[in-house]
Amino acid sequence: MIASRRQFLCGGGAALLPLLVADTALAKPAPPNKWAALRGRFSFLPGLTYLNSGSEGSLPTALRARLSHLVTEWSASPSWACFSSPNLEQSQTQNRRRLAEFVSAPPADVVITDNTTMGLAMVVLGLPFTAGDEVIITDHEHYALTSPLKVASLRSGIVVKQVAIPSPATSAAQILDVFTAALTPRTRAICFSHVNWTTGLRMPVEAICALGRQHNVPTLVDGAHGLGMIDLNLPALGCDFYACAGHKWLNGPPATGLLYIRDAVTNPWKLVPIVSEVAEYLGPKFSIADALQMRGSPNGPGFAILAAMCDFYDEIGKSAVESRILSLAATVKARAAATWGEACVYSPSPAVMDLSSGLSAFVPSRDPTAAYDADFVPKLAETLINKHKIWVRATSFPSPPGAPAPRINTLRVSTNIFNNTADIDRLFAALTHEVG
Repeated sequence: MIASRRQFLCGGGAALLPLLVADTALAKPAPPNKWAALRGRFSFLPGLTYLNSGSEGSLPTALRARLSHLVTEWSASPSWACFSSPNLEQSQTQNRRRLAEFVSAPPADVVITDNTTMGLAMVVLGLPFTAGDEVIITDHEHYALTSPLKVASLRSGIVVKQVAIPSPATSAAQILDVFTAALTPRTRAICFSHVNWTTGLRMPVEAICALGRQHNVPTLVDGAHGLGMIDLNLPALGCDFYACAGHKWLNGPPATGLLYIRDAVTNPWKLVPIVSEVAEYLGPKFSIADALQMRGSPNGPGFAILAAMCDFYDEIGKSAVESRILSLAATVKARAAATWGEACVYSPSPAVMDLSSGLSAFVPSRDPTAAYDADFVPKLAETLINKHKIWVRATSFPSPPGAPAPRINTLRVSTNIFNNTADIDRLFAALTHEVG
């Protein structure tokens, strides 16, 4: 199956394949011609500069055609597709195996989900919390995590403890100290993002998860911006649960994602399947991962294409992808600092590579109070898309104590594998035109 997918991904043009093969051992950005060839395999509206993979990625043109073919296959024989097709069937055995290989995890520990939100809810609402249990999160978490935690607090009486993360952070130790100080005998879970959606801070996942293991506390990682951006080895991270999206940096179809459950067969944290057709058979017939996968008719075509995207990225080289994305993000941050001063950048410095990601957050102004203006950045983001056809987005997060306003507002730029320095040039030309 992998070989046939690779033939399809080459689109019949075998000569293109050498341009897409990277020496992953080198972990260096690929030659420019490789990225130019890769860029040509995506289709955007004419004149559009797309710098918002942090919200949605873009399915490659050939995979878009393949998705259409799979929908046709499903429609032609629906029951066969749901119960018998290797690509489309209900338990998703083949596609789970491929996705597990991509993140270096056992297939038995992987569930294909519809998005990060589903995976996070499966864990938060499936853990056996009781009144007074404490869950540690940061003040940069996305609503996909805070929403099910709110439900759990109302239903079970848990206490959600929010810790403040500095922006920009300067070291992993600085962040780990915040979590260590928040631990108490009542701590029952640590939940945090791999890459913060607000500033692009890459959290020290291994260190935080080691802290959790030391205190026998499960760790849940919101990996919405991990899959496709970072060369992931999920077991090596040491987390107990990792929920992520297939439709962002991996450029898979909408309504695709992945949930990793450490040791799903033994289910050490006693997770229950809140969305399942076979919950009553948990244990004797189905593991927790198998039970969560059995949710009725699956998004078979989308899940098969998500598995195909793993082949697409392996042809490039996952370490080369990560290096390329980090390199482009470093260029964005450097340009912002050179134009409006280093203080305008709220993402970690590119010099601190272990905290850096493909998300760059900055305020395009030398006026330090512009960050606290609730209208300045959001209106600028609207102007960029409506006037200049450049997609970015605005984000906000809590201000430090003593700030002139409760929240900081930044422009967030996502640089994916289909972007190049010309996109960055166009962005900064538009910004200087609008704000100077």
